[in-house]
Amino acid sequence: MVTHAGRAAVIALVGMAAIDGRAEAGTAARPRVALHVTDQVSVPAGMLRQSQTGATKVYGRIGVAVEWTTGSAALAPRDGALHLDVIFLTDDAPAYRESDPTCFGKASPVTGRAYIFFGRVLAHARATTSDPAQVLAVVLAHELGHMLLPEYSHSGAGLMRARWYGPIFDVPPFTRAQAATIRSQLSANH
Repeated sequence: MVTHAGRAAVIALVGMAAIDGRAEAGTAARPRVALHVTDQVSVPAGMLRQSQTGATKVYGRIGVAVEWTTGSAALAPRDGALHLDVIFLTDDAPAYRESDPTCFGKASPVTGRAYIFFGRVLAHARATTSDPAQVLAVVLAHELGHMLLPEYSHSGAGLMRARWYGPIFDVPPFTRAQAATIRSQLSANH
């Protein structure tokens, strides 16, 4: 037998879970992005896992589920997720050498591919005494943002700012408008 107070508590918990996307039905309905990682630089496994967790959390906060896998997005089965490629490039790769030396990565919504300049991530972490996994989490989340937002989607603050100076301690959030755009884009594509 559920008392009136108990029923109110259950309703409140279900309502809160539905609002923040944790209810079973809410989780199943969340848009999904599958990131296919190609690692040409041998990122340490623990660092990669930690950075993937950090990047995944910022997307979870806006109602988007992120999954990490290997292989190629072009060869992925149709499973309702948006499949994208993330490639860790060596310092001698043309895209790395031809890019602005202050950039940690490069991504495009047109190609569905992000390049991560791991050497620059490590250099920034060393120069600012930041945790390399934390810097990498920011870069992964930021470059994924470029694949999900319209081109030229930098902002003055938050995760999508164009330049990063000083130590990086956490993955900043998206602006409300960016979060809404990402959810809308994912809903429109699936």
